[in-house]
Amino acid sequence: MKTHWIIIAALIALSVTACTRQLPTGAMEYSTAFERNIPAGQTLPGTDIKYVGKTEQGAQMSIGGQTAIKRALDSLTWHGDAAPGVNVDYSLRILTFDSQSLDAGGTAKVVITSTKPQAVSPTSLPTDALTFKGVVSYNVSEGKTIPGTTISYEGKTPDGAKLGEVGGGGR
Repeated sequence: MKTHWIIIAALIALSVTACTRQLPTGAMEYSTAFERNIPAGQTLPGTDIKYVGKTEQGAQMSIGGQTAIKRALDSLTWHGDAAPGVNVDYSLRILTFDSQSLDAGGTAKVVITSTKPQAVSPTSLPTDALTFKGVVSYNVSEGKTIPGTTISYEGKTPDGAKLGEVGGGGR
């Protein structure tokens, strides 16, 4: 019986090692819960997944140019380059759909390989911008920049962290 446990442990170790990948220097990886509403006739941004509309059989989708009928809780997965330097792995489920739109939810793993941070107003983003929302935690040394941003950590104050380069400074 001991031999079996050693073989199983070795297989698990090999599987974990095989799944680990090195990111290019400067790349950032985020995994987050993800939910998106896709209006009928439009695509999931950055993909070739299009919600065509509701039929008697279910949600009519076009995935890579192929028609597929999906129902609530069916999987909706995609992996590829959603934009230059942005690789996304969606693992979604269809939550609800009607003739107007489809709601999908699950997880998204986003790998950004080329970052060029610049300060912009959220209102200046294009309406079709590929956006993700999630919680991120960094340990940033005083005087250093928060990864993927132009915001620097200037130090601790009685009121909290003092941040620099936030549209002229901020807290």
